[in-house]
Amino acid sequence: MKFRSLNKLPTTTIPIILQKHATFVTMNYITSVIGNSHLLLLHLPIGIMVLAAFLVLWSYRQQSPDFQPIIRLSVKISACAAVVSACCGWFLAQQGGYDDHALWWHQWVGFGAALCCCVCWWVIKSSYFNLALLGTTGMIGLAGHFGGNLSYGSDYLWTRPERDVLVTGFKPDDPAYSTLIQPILKRKCVKCHSSSKAKGGLVLDSYENLLKGGDKGLEIVFGSADSSALYRRLILPIHEKEHMPPKGKAQLKPEEIEIIKKWLDLGGDLEVEASKVI
Repeated sequence: MKFRSLNKLPTTTIPIILQKHATFVTMNYITSVIGNSHLLLLHLPIGIMVLAAFLVLWSYRQQSPDFQPIIRLSVKISACAAVVSACCGWFLAQQGGYDDHALWWHQWVGFGAALCCCVCWWVIKSSYFNLALLGTTGMIGLAGHFGGNLSYGSDYLWTRPERDVLVTGFKPDDPAYSTLIQPILKRKCVKCHSSSKAKGGLVLDSYENLLKGGDKGLEIVFGSADSSALYRRLILPIHEKEHMPPKGKAQLKPEEIEIIKKWLDLGGDLEVEASKVI
């Protein structure tokens, strides 16, 4: 197969190529926005359906039918929001970077929850409504749990938050990576770069995975922080797209960035001693 440069193509062909490229970029951007909207919409059906369940219980307590209109409206809004959220979630899943097993459970339980919301709407005037509402509330809670597994790891519910302080009291010859570097990455980076949620194909939950790099190549260059993508992203202005962690996330402190820089400059391996980088 022979390839021709753009300057050798007919002048009528170049606009067509550029137009197709622009269309692809536009559609990719649109689907990305739709997918990201899942993060905005997913809480609506949860909150509104829980509100409906609470109003049902309250109406029984008060022995009053006055809550029925707002209960029915809540169920209808929740059903619509659940369907839209599930569709947006499907687009978000196409962006990749998630653990297949965790994604499968969250995706299909989420679709099931959206279906249950629609069933609630369908039987809203029948004697099966309360049973359907109970099942729907449970499915929504289960979908939310699997979403937490997908975003924060399977142990997110029972993990104690780590204190955002540097480790002290270590021995001078302790490895810098396990003593200082890994705790920093775990606090500030692993939520988006773990085995269950590998944004950009990058996993930072172990030294072995750090060495593998991500979709854009290797993250560290032994002996040179300035040549390491891991360090360069940390020192970019926060408004830059490539800056990590992203704007709105917990940022590394200057002293934490300096520790990572020294570790990389000293070789970035498991042999570097903690006393040399702090």
